[in-house]
Amino acid sequence: IAGLGDVTSLVAEKAGGAESSFVVAWSTLGTRGESISVVGVSKKLDTRGAAVEIARSSDHVVWTKIVPTRAGAVVLWAEETRERKANVLSIALDEKGRPRGVPTFVARGVISWREAPSSSGVSLGVLTPGSRAKDGKGDTLSLFRLDDEGRPRGPATPIVTDGTVPADVEMSRLGASGVLFAWTRESGLDPSVQIAVVDERDRVTPPRSLSGAFAGA
Repeated sequence: IAGLGDVTSLVAEKAGGAESSFVVAWSTLGTRGESISVVGVSKKLDTRGAAVEIARSSDHVVWTKIVPTRAGAVVLWAEETRERKANVLSIALDEKGRPRGVPTFVARGVISWREAPSSSGVSLGVLTPGSRAKDGKGDTLSLFRLDDEGRPRGPATPIVTDGTVPADVEMSRLGASGVLFAWTRESGLDPSVQIAVVDERDRVTPPRSLSGAFAGA
């Protein structure tokens, strides 16, 4: 793909559906901020039409991801603000990599995020900073479910609200639509590996330590 300009990030992923297409997304730096563009690519490596700009922002695009869906793909990206927090947005693409609809704000003011495909769209885990001085709560780990159009199906499901989850929490798909979170808890004398599970109905299994499983190993 020639003439992309001053590229700051680039990702490629196979789209879902029957077209056997790939999607390429990239961000470029311009005089009025950063823009994000996409183009579909056939299995013969021919572009499917011209590239399309899907977003432009005065904030810094720090992350871009393409998640295949049954209807094509969902593009996710994070725009970092001056406050060092980020807003996560999404847009749906069809099987040929063409945008469907307009970008949607999924999460605002987050400090960490992870994504995973699901049987009904996309799962997005986010860590939102708390305000201990006001409500006594720490950072909150929660889960958004996005449909094939990249839109949230409802409010986020809280997973952990006590501020013990670090920014480098990991997330993985579990079965068709379940999600597994894992992180290292540093409190106390000995760090411990913690896991939490959310099933396909968004029922949360409270965090538990895996440390005992390795005792005596």
